[in-house]
Amino acid sequence: MADDKQIERRRFPRHCAVVADYRLINAGEPIKACQVKDISAVGICIIIYENIDPGMRIEIKVYLPGNPFPIIAKGGVVWVKEYKIESESRRRFNAGIEFIDVDKMDRQKIEHYIAANSKYKDDSY
Repeated sequence: MADDKQIERRRFPRHCAVVADYRLINAGEPIKACQVKDISAVGICIIIYENIDPGMRIEIKVYLPGNPFPIIAKGGVVWVKEYKIESESRRRFNAGIEFIDVDKMDRQKIEHYIAANSKYKDDSY
């Protein structure tokens, strides 16, 4: 009999930030606001209102609580999945972004934020 629990395949812990701004690189599009679903030291999942293609390059500014300056990173879109909210007609997408270029200090800020706010702290040992 199969176990009903979903196996966690993530190699890096994640935690939700609050908001971010993004723009598609080389698309000539303006900066757009988005919500962050979760974030890790190697990537981010954002909630957006446009369908973008895997492989696209993106520049993102993440505003972590308690940090006066945003984390600035460039990344590649790895996957995009549409999801619907019954009461809304507006299309929404989760987009998984792998960081390609992020400053070492910014990566450390992300790691510190996750460690300080993680719901998955293991205190059972």
